[in-house]
Amino acid sequence: MVLTNFIATVALIGLCSISGNCADTQSSAELSLRYQAMQEERSEVDTIKDPTQKLEAYKELREKYSDIYTSPSFNEAFTEADIKKICQAVETETYEADFISKSHIAEVIYARLDDNNFPDTVNKVVVRGQFAFGRSNISPDTRLAVEYAYYFPSEVHGALYFHNGGKRKAKTSWHGQTYITTDDVGHNFYGNKGW
Repeated sequence: MVLTNFIATVALIGLCSISGNCADTQSSAELSLRYQAMQEERSEVDTIKDPTQKLEAYKELREKYSDIYTSPSFNEAFTEADIKKICQAVETETYEADFISKSHIAEVIYARLDDNNFPDTVNKVVVRGQFAFGRSNISPDTRLAVEYAYYFPSEVHGALYFHNGGKRKAKTSWHGQTYITTDDVGHNFYGNKGW
């Protein structure tokens, strides 16, 4: 673990030097200490059980260590129109489902955006995909679940397909993808186990 953290720190320092994304005034030693502190705080965030509290704590962490987190935030990665479309699909597919089930459906959308076999825009993935998206009244819970899924992949990470299995037993494969899991509301998820 220590060696892994050391290697990650060295890699981060090297990336910061090459990319210029990290503050020029920070020495390598200071950056290494900040990175270690960030890792420790991230470990604490990961222990939070309530997903909305975990999301808020993580966003605060990203803000605090913005010189280290160089990946785009949720609001930087998507336009408001994209976020609305994802939320409409999630709200429609999981109407009155729990927070985690909502985040699972968002993860399927994100997996498709990352897969070369699917369109590369939110609108095309949702409109041309298997998703229903008729609900326009988006609950605050759905909006948070969609953002949560962006930062915290779950056991359905990499799933490209899902169906509502209800009480039926899940198939071992669907659309050429391997069964991954079934969530609490009966959605069966399928993806490439090699992710």
